[in-house]
Amino acid sequence: MSTFFKRFLLSILFIGIYTSAYPQVFSKITGKRNRAYRDSLKNIQYKYILPIWGEKVREGGYDLPNPAGAMLGFYWQKQNLTISNLSIGIGDGDELENIDDWTDFEYIKTENLVYTFRPDVWLFPFLNLYGTVSKFDAATNAQLIQPLDLSIPTVNKSGYGGGFGGVLVYGFGPLWASGNFNMNWSRAPGVDKPTQSIVSSLRLGTQVHSRNRKHYGTIWLGANYQNYLGSNTGTYDMTELLPDEKPKLEELKEKVEAKIEDIQNGYEDFCSKPGNKPACLVIDQVLNEFKDRIEDKIDGINPPEELLLRHGYNVEPEIKWNMIVGAQYNFNARWEARFEGGFIGRKSFLFNVNYRFGFIRKKDQRI
Repeated sequence: MSTFFKRFLLSILFIGIYTSAYPQVFSKITGKRNRAYRDSLKNIQYKYILPIWGEKVREGGYDLPNPAGAMLGFYWQKQNLTISNLSIGIGDGDELENIDDWTDFEYIKTENLVYTFRPDVWLFPFLNLYGTVSKFDAATNAQLIQPLDLSIPTVNKSGYGGGFGGVLVYGFGPLWASGNFNMNWSRAPGVDKPTQSIVSSLRLGTQVHSRNRKHYGTIWLGANYQNYLGSNTGTYDMTELLPDEKPKLEELKEKVEAKIEDIQNGYEDFCSKPGNKPACLVIDQVLNEFKDRIEDKIDGINPPEELLLRHGYNVEPEIKWNMIVGAQYNFNARWEARFEGGFIGRKSFLFNVNYRFGFIRKKDQRI
């Protein structure tokens, strides 16, 4: 019976993925030692088409990044998940029955690696828009408490995702504040449709630079929110759980029979309530159908008739908010590298490299 629940639960654990925000913003050049540089910004004509009103902001003494960019990024994340509204059923026409009251996890842990390509553009000095294309590798393990006390070993999955988002920013003196929002869709094996995730973040930072401004960058502190939207469904052929050796088949049959008897005896009061009866019936049906497939294989019917188990669920982070701290180094106006770490509840690390450029106005063809 432990093999059945181990494989079944692995088939319904969904790996949630998200990509991180975009912290590069504009800031006002202040201080006496920066007066010459600030005056030069006001006097030099802004040569790029975007962002809209970029020239007026430059005249106000604000230093703007190049308006367009292409980023390659690496993101690692480790956190706990929770599953709710867990439902199962057999057969195409039957509705799924909720079995939340029958299952309980001590933890579900997931670790993700995400590789992302992201183009972006500053439409206004205060609004950056971007899109993402990503590939992910993920590993999940869990500790089941009910209906069995069972450690579920790691399952590895890979897939692809994409999305879009925007960043609103505001610069005040040497400080800047930003708010990021993005939507992502990721496709993982074993689920019927892409799963949608939402990510929001708030950051407060400042620009740092050397006295001669040859070396400069930004540092920030903030908070990040992550959640997954909607539910998902999938199917799994339970005959794939059957071992080939006859002794192991007989051992598995004994465990399934013991669990069926345990349900009939130990949960009799629970199942007698009208609201609980559908869940009891579907669990009893699943176990009896599975026992029939075991007996068929013991009797030499190989492969036995498939047994498709349909399942539905919602998944979300155990802790939706965490803290983030980061830094960015600008090698020049075109190349920059960014680091960011997450802590408190959800651990994460980000590294990416960004190349920035712009579209020059026709009246100014200088590079």
